[in-house]
Amino acid sequence: MAACFVCHGHAAFWTSANAQALAAQHHDRTGHQTWCNIAMSVTYGSNARDDCQIDIEDAIASTRLGGRPEPVLCAADDA
Repeated sequence: MAACFVCHGHAAFWTSANAQALAAQHHDRTGHQTWCNIAMSVTYGSNARDDCQIDIEDAIASTRLGGRPEPVLCAADDA
């Protein structure tokens, strides 16, 4: 969301995905002071698989049956 302090005060005026661009353009055209609140979350790729992690559902099911989850051996354990 964004707006112009002169034209709109502290109330949001532009709320679309391009609000920041509109605030910048308004400032360039009028010289007015503008503001913009931005929230951004970016993720690239995915987490590497952890073969050492025991599946939680298997652990719960095994515990219900009175047993214990079997340990998972990793290549790191062999070193």
